[in-house]
Amino acid sequence: MLFTAMIILACSFANEPTFIDNLDCHSTVEQIKEEPLRETRVRISSSELSVIVNVEVADTETSRSRGLMCRANVPAGSGMLFDLGNVTEMPFWMFNTYVPVDIVYFNIDVSVTNTVAMFPCTRMEDETEQNWRNRCLLESQDYVPGGYYNMALELPRGWLLSEGFTLSELPSDMTVTIL
Repeated sequence: MLFTAMIILACSFANEPTFIDNLDCHSTVEQIKEEPLRETRVRISSSELSVIVNVEVADTETSRSRGLMCRANVPAGSGMLFDLGNVTEMPFWMFNTYVPVDIVYFNIDVSVTNTVAMFPCTRMEDETEQNWRNRCLLESQDYVPGGYYNMALELPRGWLLSEGFTLSELPSDMTVTIL
């Protein structure tokens, strides 16, 4: 009985995010803890595959700009859903983000526009915050979505591939549905 309780307790905390402990993250982490994001689930599917992902929803200017900043991890099977409200073709950036992610850009009709692998843009030793921001902004040009979208889904780097999706050749019928 005790063993079962320990397993349940361990599994319930397995998907909890952990945060980076540095000066650049203290205020962000406090804000995340004080104002946790709404959570939901999404289904990523094609005619061949289907997976469910537990996501935090970034649907305000503040939550979208904060994104996955200061996370030490993004557990498998989880991510962040960005609801932009309006259609755009602007890239995402990885300022103050410490984990590599795959981003899936998609439209209101849930069809996938593109996927892009994104890598951390961490602050270099003795780099000013302004230079850091500028460098991350420049790096964001590598993450151009290649089309218009109004929603984006950030997932742990490589997780979709581990689930059988080939990101270099997206299935033409790949969709993302909010459950």
